[in-house]
Amino acid sequence: MDELLILLVLLMFLKGNKNDFNKTNLQDSFSLNISSTHKKIKILKKISPYFPPDMIPAINKSLFITEKIVKVYETVEFIKKEDNFYDIKVADVNNKNERINYILSTLKREVSYDDAKEIGNGMELILNIDKYKKLASVLKTFLSNPDGINNSNSLEKIIEVMLEGRDEKEKKKITQMVKMFELMQTLDTQKKGSSEDK
Repeated sequence: MDELLILLVLLMFLKGNKNDFNKTNLQDSFSLNISSTHKKIKILKKISPYFPPDMIPAINKSLFITEKIVKVYETVEFIKKEDNFYDIKVADVNNKNERINYILSTLKREVSYDDAKEIGNGMELILNIDKYKKLASVLKTFLSNPDGINNSNSLEKIIEVMLEGRDEKEKKKITQMVKMFELMQTLDTQKKGSSEDK
């Protein structure tokens, strides 16, 4: 059965007017519409489970061979193109910050948020680098002054940076939590003061 199917395909391929047979016709017969072939393969993969069981092995072989031919054809087409090589020139930048800012702004412009999530945490970090820069600078000043833990203004700055991009309800809840924390801190300070007096 397989040999008959292959013979039938070869006969259909070679069928044509023998008088018109030349190099151009041979090249045209080897041309392949890649997108159309991919669509046909996709459709065949969806419907082939419903074919009679004795046809499935032949379909599997045909799909395998066709997919390999398509890949070879794509490779040949890629090699034939002369504009495949993109010569990258070094950009003229004044400092490394300018270089990094350009890279980050381009990535923000070109990569959607969903794509960034798909790519992974690294891309999400790059796209939100401004937020992390602010947070890092606030943390740096906070850590450079250990007494800042007791200062409610420094805590508010950190929380303010962390709340960027959140909705108003969430901001209100967290602001209320900060106020509760400040109240507890004040009460704790008063407790310590009264216990030291005794």
